[in-house]
Amino acid sequence: MSQLFESLPRGLACWLGCLWLGLQPATAQVVATNTAPASTTPTNPAPVFQLTMRREFIPNVGEVARGRLLAHTNQISFLIAPETLARTDPEQQRVRFVARDDSYSITLQFRASAPTPTPATVAEVWRAQLASRHAGLRELEAFTSHALGTNGPGLDFTWPNASGQRLWSRAILLPLPGGAVEVALLADEGGFETGKHRLNSLLLSLRRAAIGEAANPPLVVPD
Repeated sequence: MSQLFESLPRGLACWLGCLWLGLQPATAQVVATNTAPASTTPTNPAPVFQLTMRREFIPNVGEVARGRLLAHTNQISFLIAPETLARTDPEQQRVRFVARDDSYSITLQFRASAPTPTPATVAEVWRAQLASRHAGLRELEAFTSHALGTNGPGLDFTWPNASGQRLWSRAILLPLPGGAVEVALLADEGGFETGKHRLNSLLLSLRRAAIGEAANPPLVVPD
């Protein structure tokens, strides 16, 4: 075919060459187009998760850090010790408050809703989940906690981390509209008592409202 084009006048050869290419199958073009078909599947928006913090001075109490957290359909207001630093993880629906000296941290982890079994079953399943997440867990005390106008299971326990250091924790699971929030203290042995005191103050200050509703301010708890 190339010899035939070479024997023709230049203009005619170019015209015939273009015509010949246009008659060839367009398989390569079709394959390229089909490698990225347009998707008609609707995408779900990411869950709401936003934290705002501000510091203020309250008479007879001192400096406090006031927080407001939007998570799922809930807005949570609270007070946290001012010596902590907030670290948010929107993808995991989690916020962690870490003491500046690293002696303890307090985490709020929001979880999606699930079928509601009996309270006893909730506590049993949740404690089994804690054991699976903390290898070598040793239970110290199981109890029931009250916060946000509801009751939930709580557990004090210890476990060794990857380097063999024994850590101390208090975890509480509180049901919320549309899911639950797990509040967890993590500390070394020396920071456990201080951490429990900070955690109790946080729990007492918690207030909840649906997003868009007027939220009650957190309860001020003297230190």
